[in-house]
Amino acid sequence: MKLKTTVKNLLQDIVKNYPKLENDFEDKPITIEIKKWHKKRSPDQNALMWVILDKMAKSLNLTPDEVYCNMLKDYGVTADRPLGVEKDHPQYNEILEQFNYYVIRDGKNSKLDYVYMVFGSSTYNSEQMSVLINGILQECENMQLDVSYESAELKSLLEANNGSK
Repeated sequence: MKLKTTVKNLLQDIVKNYPKLENDFEDKPITIEIKKWHKKRSPDQNALMWVILDKMAKSLNLTPDEVYCNMLKDYGVTADRPLGVEKDHPQYNEILEQFNYYVIRDGKNSKLDYVYMVFGSSTYNSEQMSVLINGILQECENMQLDVSYESAELKSLLEANNGSK
């Protein structure tokens, strides 16, 4: 069960949902995690981002996916984690295939390699998407690539999406 609430309303919402909780979980142990809520990125932002990535790709003689991966590495959400198995483990490659975008880093003082994971934008909230889009727009400016129409549309969408948190 997910519950979106405010700190002021937390107890009221738990009490209100108590019959369902009791029915679903009875006396089984449960875990409750509280974290700040973020609005998800919008499909319109995503669509316009891909229009810009396509323009960048044509200018750079790359595919849009290659440009997307580069932008994610530079401006996206990333994490450095131990892979969990040694290189000679039979499932080493199978485990790596679970990640869409990654870079292997030597574990230095460990037998385990580290995976520098890059998360795709479909998992982003509006704040993370804003950072990615602003980075892409900065890259376009550095390339002197005219994306003024798309840029204005995106900035409008970002303001609308971030303004109504």
